[in-house]
Amino acid sequence: MVPGVRRLPVAETEDMMKLFATGFVRPVSASWLSLPLVRRKPMRHLVAAVLVSLGLSSATLAASFPQSSSPDKPCRVRRVYVAELGDSGEAGRFRRELQRQLQRRRFTLAARAEEAEGVLTGKFSLTGGDRDGKIVFDPAELKDRAGARLWHGSFYFTHKGRLSFLSGGGIKDAASKVAANLRGACR
Repeated sequence: MVPGVRRLPVAETEDMMKLFATGFVRPVSASWLSLPLVRRKPMRHLVAAVLVSLGLSSATLAASFPQSSSPDKPCRVRRVYVAELGDSGEAGRFRRELQRQLQRRRFTLAARAEEAEGVLTGKFSLTGGDRDGKIVFDPAELKDRAGARLWHGSFYFTHKGRLSFLSGGGIKDAASKVAANLRGACR
């Protein structure tokens, strides 16, 4: 019996039993086990989904995010300076390609950091061979003139195949994805 629900005193006649047998009317005091298996399984999934979503929402509310990863003000940078990303020839090539991709995404490039609204910094590395390599651009950060971080990201790209990683567009693809991610953050 469910608390707060009162069962009406109805005589169980043969007509009442036929009515319950059709499935259109169910008795109030029906237990969980009396439900058909077909109806119990979706309810289990529903209950599980509700419990998981409640658990995730409470975990999200309990988590504290550092201020730098979620800035108070939105990123409104248009003029960007791309700093040196490393000492290797591949790092210089990646920097040039990143500058091209940023221009394609409607950013304006600055010749010096002092002229820019934001400075894009990071460390570029290429490991492995030409046909079996890994590009890493981590940490990638965009900072304003005061040095406050407006955006950051970590990018890892791997390549395994017969085509050359460097001449096959690996650096271009990586720079394009970084520029697209930055454009999505700085609207």
